[in-house]
Amino acid sequence: MSKSKGNIKKIYSHAQGLEQCQRFLRSHYPTVELIATSSTSNAASMAAQEEGVAVVASSLAAEVYDLPIIASNIQDTETNKTRFLIVSKHIGESSGDDKTLMTVGTKNVAGSLSSVLNVLSKQKINLTSIESYPDRARDFAYGFFVEFQGHVNDANVKETLKEIESFTTFINIKGSFPSGNASPKVD
Repeated sequence: MSKSKGNIKKIYSHAQGLEQCQRFLRSHYPTVELIATSSTSNAASMAAQEEGVAVVASSLAAEVYDLPIIASNIQDTETNKTRFLIVSKHIGESSGDDKTLMTVGTKNVAGSLSSVLNVLSKQKINLTSIESYPDRARDFAYGFFVEFQGHVNDANVKETLKEIESFTTFINIKGSFPSGNASPKVD
């Protein structure tokens, strides 16, 4: 939460930021208008230019837009962790402790997702997250966001990706990035 505490008439943030801090906001600012924006950085930029406005954003946004922090740790759930990504057209170098995010579409046959997961297991690649989503290109089909430990340029990951091709309709590597346990490298 950034800007001056007195006389706040509006609070901007991305809809998720407002949702994740709803109890705090309703308790401390019950009459203030909450306005969803396209991003927390956009909200901070707007708040920096308007009077009577605060923003739910990161400490980095407060620093970039020269906004004082008036409350911190305002999330409703203590263990809440929002993930932020730096995106680029280029995949960064391996940090030695990375994760890779990909989307895959499985063939419409029994056990195809299980086959993909078995390949990851066989290669000793730890699956850290999987989430399904409706595949708009195929009726009654689903794609999967799959996150696992390893970098796309690691030999065992390359071998794994080649092996799972036979069980999938597509594989789209979204990127590889430091897992959070290593210091990120910035180009």
